[in-house]
This record gives sequence, C-alpha cells and structure tokens, in this order.
Amino acid sequence: MSESRSRCIICCSSRIARAFELGRYQIIRCRVCGFRWPEPLPSADEVLQFYRECHHPTAVCDTINLPERESVIRTIRVMRPKAVKLLDVGCGFGHYLDVARKYGFQTFGVEPDTARAAETTKKGHSVFVGPLSSSSFEGALFDVIILNHVVEHLRSPQEVVREIREHLKEDGLLYIATPNFGGLICTVEGSHYTHFTPPEHIAYFTRTSLKVLLENCGFYLIKERRFTHYLNTYDLLAYLFKFKFLKKAKYRDPWKEKSVTPYHRGKFPIAGAVKYTLALAASKLSAPVISAFTTEQLQMFWRKRP
Repeated sequence: MSESRSRCIICCSSRIARAFELGRYQIIRCRVCGFRWPEPLPSADEVLQFYRECHHPTAVCDTINLPERESVIRTIRVMRPKAVKLLDVGCGFGHYLDVARKYGFQTFGVEPDTARAAETTKKGHSVFVGPLSSSSFEGALFDVIILNHVVEHLRSPQEVVREIREHLKEDGLLYIATPNFGGLICTVEGSHYTHFTPPEHIAYFTRTSLKVLLENCGFYLIKERRFTHYLNTYDLLAYLFKFKFLKKAKYRDPWKEKSVTPYHRGKFPIAGAVKYTLALAASKLSAPVISAFTTEQLQMFWRKRP
C-alpha cells in the first residue's frame, strides 16, 4: 500500500513542502535538510513489480562506467591496503566485484534479484540473495562495504545503513554514492532531472541530508570525491554497440501511469550517433568548469564511530 509522510524520515522535521508534480506523483522537499521523496510513496510491492517489468541487458552495463569503477576500487585499496573482505550491497551483475577481485579482495555481494544474483555467482563471487540482514553471511564482518547507487532506491535507507554498520569491522570503510539532488544540474533541470524516476528512485538526497543520515547511523566522514559526469569514449562505444541489446530493454516512464516503453524502436539512429559524438566533445570541454561549482554525484567514504 502506498503511503504519505508528515515528517522527513532523515532529519524528522515537519517543515516539508511540495516541490513539483511528476506524473501521478508529488515530489516533497524537506526545508531543513533538503531530502526529497515522492508521494504517494510506492509500496514495496510496487517497487518489486517495477523491477520485474524493467529489463536492462547485461551487455549494456559491461561498457558503462568502467573508468569510475576502477577509480573507486583503486581509491579504496589505497585507503585500506590490508583490507581483505569486500561486500557490495545491491551488487547487481557484479561489476564492482569484478574490479575488486582484480585488486586482491575476497568478493561478496547482496542482491535481491535472483537472476542478477545467479549471473554474479557464476563469475565466482559469493552472493546472498535477498535484502541485507543479520542472517546474511551468518554474521561475517567485512573490511569494506560498497553502497553504490542503491540508497536512492530504498524506502527505509536508515534500516539498511544501520544493518551495514553491523556488518562492518571496527576499522572498516563504507563507500556510498548517489545522485546529488542539491547540485547545480538538478537545480537547473528541476522536474526534468533524469534521476527523478519513481518508483525506481524514491529517495532523493542532498549532501546535507546524506550526511545527516550517515552521522545519525553512527558513521563519520573521512573522504569525499568530486564527481561531475561527462560523456567519455566508453559511453560513446556503449551507445554505438548496445543498440541491438536495448531494443529488447524496457523502462517505466514516471510521467505516464502504467507505461512500460521500449528504449529504442526502429533502425539504428545514425543521426543520434552523430549528435552523441558532438555532445562527447562538448561535455569534455565543459566538465572542468561545471566541476568547479558543483558535483553531480555524492561520493563519500565513511568509518563507523566506536
């Protein structure tokens, strides 16, 4: 059953207001910490149904964000040179785990989707199918835990972050990444910002609200990475070669109720490839300027308080 909230679940403030309308949803904003969420808030069953209907082929994910994954794992290895066990919460097809194994980690994952968990297990990673809980891995503790672009999908982010704390060693490291809904790009684009996509994304964090969440759950910040997305050659190659795979993929348009739409129709878009190439050049030139004023993604490294 969908629900409405009278208070912000992050800072508990009752100073909330409607930000804008998005299809059948109202996007609500906390005036204190900046956290936003959709109302009516999709139920757990609605979220599960969305993921059953939304299919993203493995071949597409293999090519996108490879440089970012390498950079994150390399940073973690520098910060924790003696770390052994790494857990990826919401590991999907195991792309972060693939990179982590190259850097000498023992790799573990948690994934609620059975199909994705099966694919990741086939690659030799240890995967728990289901949500993270006290029974996952029988109480094992980890040196590093990754929560990469998962927190924005959660109805109760506090519960997951507290559970992560219980699975982390005393000197362990938590890496968390999520879109920055308080950044310049989101501010400019407003309701057209690409990450406002209920029932897929249902928790919209700003830097302030993410810090409040982690600090209230017993963590302290030790490092931040500035990240502004720009197109790169990997993205271009993904666009050129993923077309035949994406013809089978579908997504739900948040502007239209009960809408499940193919990513692509028709023949290969030659004009689109030309435009993408021009956008590639423009974005590489503009990214350093944009980065000086904002960060599109929040990427933070945390340790838990004693």
